[in-house]
Amino acid sequence: MTSSRGFSIFVALIFVNSCFSSATEVNMEGTGYITYDLRSNIIASLTNHIVFSFKTFRPSGLLLYSSGSQGDFISIELIHGRLRFTINLGSSTVSGEHSVLVGNNLADNKWHEVQVDRNKRTLVVTVDDVRSQSTTPGSFVRLDLDSFLYVAGLDTSETSNLHGAPTTPNFNGCLRNLHFDYKDILYCSKVDLLGCDTHGFLRFYCPVNTYVPVNFPTPNTHLKLSKASPQNFTVELNFRTNYGKGILVYKQASHARLYLSLVSSRLELKISVGTEKPVKISVGEDLSDGMWHYVMAGVTRKELWLKLDSKPKLRHENPLLDRIGKFQNRVHIGYGTHSDGFVGCMHQIRLNDELVNLKRLSGSRINGAVIDRCKITSKCFPNPCENSGRCLQTWETYTCDCEGTFYRGTQCEDPLFRATCHEYKILGMVQDAYCKVDPDGTGPLGAFEVLCNMTASDAAKTELHHNKEGKYPVTREASRVDSYYFQRIAYGTDLASIRALIQRSGNCRQYISYHCYNSKLLNSPVGPENVQWLSSTAVPQNYWGGARPGSGKCACGETKSCADPSKYCNCDADSKDRWREDSGYLHDKSSLPVNMLQFNSDAKDSFFTLGPLECFGTGSRAPEEVSNANFISSACRLVNPPPTVRIETEPVQRATTPSTIPKLQAEKTGSTTTKSPGNNRNSLSSLKHHVTMTTTIATNKNSTLVTSVFTHEPKSAGVTVHSSITTGKSGVTVHTSITTKGKTVTLPPVTPLEPNRSRNVTVITRSSIDYITRVEGGVVYDARFIILVASSVLAFILLICVLIFVFLKRSGRRYVCCISCKSCRRNKNIPDIEVYRHSVRTDSPDVVQLDEMGHGTMEVGAYNMSNGATVYHSVHRDSHVRKYVSFSASTSKL
Repeated sequence: MTSSRGFSIFVALIFVNSCFSSATEVNMEGTGYITYDLRSNIIASLTNHIVFSFKTFRPSGLLLYSSGSQGDFISIELIHGRLRFTINLGSSTVSGEHSVLVGNNLADNKWHEVQVDRNKRTLVVTVDDVRSQSTTPGSFVRLDLDSFLYVAGLDTSETSNLHGAPTTPNFNGCLRNLHFDYKDILYCSKVDLLGCDTHGFLRFYCPVNTYVPVNFPTPNTHLKLSKASPQNFTVELNFRTNYGKGILVYKQASHARLYLSLVSSRLELKISVGTEKPVKISVGEDLSDGMWHYVMAGVTRKELWLKLDSKPKLRHENPLLDRIGKFQNRVHIGYGTHSDGFVGCMHQIRLNDELVNLKRLSGSRINGAVIDRCKITSKCFPNPCENSGRCLQTWETYTCDCEGTFYRGTQCEDPLFRATCHEYKILGMVQDAYCKVDPDGTGPLGAFEVLCNMTASDAAKTELHHNKEGKYPVTREASRVDSYYFQRIAYGTDLASIRALIQRSGNCRQYISYHCYNSKLLNSPVGPENVQWLSSTAVPQNYWGGARPGSGKCACGETKSCADPSKYCNCDADSKDRWREDSGYLHDKSSLPVNMLQFNSDAKDSFFTLGPLECFGTGSRAPEEVSNANFISSACRLVNPPPTVRIETEPVQRATTPSTIPKLQAEKTGSTTTKSPGNNRNSLSSLKHHVTMTTTIATNKNSTLVTSVFTHEPKSAGVTVHSSITTGKSGVTVHTSITTKGKTVTLPPVTPLEPNRSRNVTVITRSSIDYITRVEGGVVYDARFIILVASSVLAFILLICVLIFVFLKRSGRRYVCCISCKSCRRNKNIPDIEVYRHSVRTDSPDVVQLDEMGHGTMEVGAYNMSNGATVYHSVHRDSHVRKYVSFSASTSKL
């Protein structure tokens, strides 16, 4: 045992000595990479030490990457000649991702030393003599890596499973002495130790340097070369640039001029013969990306051809080429006579298959070009344009293209989006619409969408909806911790942006209601609170809607009108098996919006309602005029279709305390909807019935289906729909009027359209009725044919019923009438029917609760005379079971 242990220590010492005794180099060519298995060597550390050297002339490539199952990752990349180190120690409400850029022009084919040291959240990255120190965001301090450590590249088939995997291409160059937390990864791979693997092609030595570039720093710098070849000309070279315009090669013939150029970041080969239209071919795109590109081009008396990178060779034959004459000896590299020259770098230049020895060039042959150096800097990395603006680089500077970003300014920093809906109204917006707002202007927060209610009142209202609107059971989708239920509210954007909106608005409010059953609210006057709402900064609040902040009261406590005068809330009264409600608006801008609701276990049978955040007015900054006439239509999308007629009716009164227990119990067991305060676009309406009426108009040439969908509230007065049909020179016309509460509105007459014309839709919107008239073309059948078909179908159905009845009677089996059997109907699948989404004011819900429907059954049917398709619906309710109709699929299938 002792000798075995000593031998192991000896072998380990030899391994450690070999790791540090000499440098280990490896050469990659863009296809190979190294992996070190961390699954059995998990890294979970508070500190890290990484050191290595690299040499390359490729401006971008992945040097190192690793990740863990918890989401932690690190990566070291070379991007546009700069080193970028990225780390993520973990994210919570704050993103833990952190990047550092160090160095410039590191793709110069010289050795560069890299060292990374981390101590908890303190990070120091050093490249050569340039040192950068920073602090990682968040509160996490440990790096957890438990998959693989990748060196010089990734397995592209696995990148989707890797956290934060970069899209940078594999590294092409040399690496030396790579140590990760004092482990020599390159030596481990060289001697093929356990856990270390090589992939693709690589060599464990760095080859002799053959890279000799030439730099063209301005459009006027160029090389003058000579090559005698009067009948044809070929050129081959590699180039990289950040400027998408300029001549790479120019050569003149007796009667022609040849240009190899970059035009709008595309490669173009053009030859002009006399006064004829130039012959040209082009290939590629985005060639000003700072990467190296290989190009080969040539021209003969019959054809010209062009090849870019690994793309197929492009050839073009033209009889004009026979008239170019003899080529002159002089060749201009990087410059022409009628356009700006090339700005960037080239290497491996070949003229007619002969390599140009750049180091032997001197004197007048070099006109401002710099041999054996490639120094170009990307002015667009990192992107100086804000808000996804496009950076366009010239050889001297850059510009930002803000088109399509809804921002303007030299760096797309000035938002075109308005801060509030009030500002859109000032610009002329008069219809309800979903609009993008940017409350912090030039600040770091982005734009987000809100609902601009322009028609509810004289003032424009900015509404921000959330995921828990409507009458919501306390326990639905709640998080349970100990004896508490937590309801998290999500608004579709971050709280910082919402707070900016509130700050920019004149005033804001949010409706909140608690519908309690055997549960107290604030437990007044002593406490502690059974129900609390949390502010935007997650601070629990001890008051309810309609009361002053910090008062410990509900609205009835402020007015001294609570069910129990000794309490401050209706729900705090001792009333077993009785429903009560406390509701009102929250107005304190410093606390809005409601971030979370907390309930104790006694609230399990209760409901809450939280309306959208509503803001009015705007701050001090006046909206600027915008030059784009289409700006409003681009920044906003109308609620579709918009209301065309509005009828004012009396508002439905809200009962603070329900009068009857049975109805409240029904709501308690089955209700998933509620009345919404104000004009809530998304809340479900629990008291609205949707009725579909279909009229078929038949003529000799066509038939038309007139489908009417309207909503009525049972608590309001009766609703009467009057329809009549007239004929005249213009054809058949449908006249319709609606009467409610003694008020009558007449719809515009509707004339059926031809089958190939678009459908006509008329919308009437008010708080109690929504009406849509839709006219569709169709094919008509003779009335006698319809009667014959209907009679045949009825006779067939009757025959089937008789046969079933006889069969069941003879077999002694029990039979029931499925038309009246509630238990049978209760088990049927209820198909979907269509409700057209139409009005902002009374948006059709996804689920309709038929609260006022009496005991029994309602059946709705529709039949298409053209194709025989049928839609059949039924809804049932008794003292124990109620079913609801889900509206989504369409009767338009008819």
